[in-house]
Amino acid sequence: MIPLSDSFQRFADVQGYLSNYKFNINGTPMKIELFPEFARIEISKGVFKDISLENFKELFLQGIKDAGKELSEELILPPGCFYSKVSTQSIKLICYYPGKVTQVKYQDGLKVVDFTIPLPNMVIFFDIRKEDDSYFVSSDEVKYFVTDKTVDQISSKSPEELRDILKPVPFTNFYSNGRMCFGKNTMPVKFSYNLRGLDYYYKIIAISPFNDDLGVKGMKKHYSCYSLFTALSGKETFPYGDMQ
Repeated sequence: MIPLSDSFQRFADVQGYLSNYKFNINGTPMKIELFPEFARIEISKGVFKDISLENFKELFLQGIKDAGKELSEELILPPGCFYSKVSTQSIKLICYYPGKVTQVKYQDGLKVVDFTIPLPNMVIFFDIRKEDDSYFVSSDEVKYFVTDKTVDQISSKSPEELRDILKPVPFTNFYSNGRMCFGKNTMPVKFSYNLRGLDYYYKIIAISPFNDDLGVKGMKKHYSCYSLFTALSGKETFPYGDMQ
């Protein structure tokens, strides 16, 4: 017989594991009752089986592991993150950055020109690989898009639904598939549980000079990088109506 104090401790431990999870078999919710010395599980309608808390805890942990889920992990996410999907091997994040007036750089040969322009609302997708206790970001798996919506208007949508309504970033340095050309910039690729540094993938937009290598895309009128930044100078908000 397990001593009463140990029994209640096991009971409290298992209760804690259960607090954030719901169980089902083939879409049917499982009925689970916990008692200080055992767990009672409905294995079929009206048929119950009693197992020890120790066995139930082992079965539960193994089931979570097999499903590719983690019980809990403290992660510090970057600002504006409104979607996250975590598994044992990866993390998918979607972050929203509201439009703002900021200074950007345009480089023509050796000459660098500063412009103050309104950036559009931007949505950034991060696909992060997990190895042991570290997280790795590949620049190919960071995708940038533009929206005229507020974060409240899009935060309830799935990633698939978002991709149907988002538009490519209309600036040079961006590919039509959402990738950014980082040039010779050194980007952070390895993180611990603190993912706040992913914010640098947004800040680099104002840090790295733009050029004409990839061309302006997604605007109704034809622009060079220089002419687009000139047209945007002095505006308070990005002109979404001028996008295709």
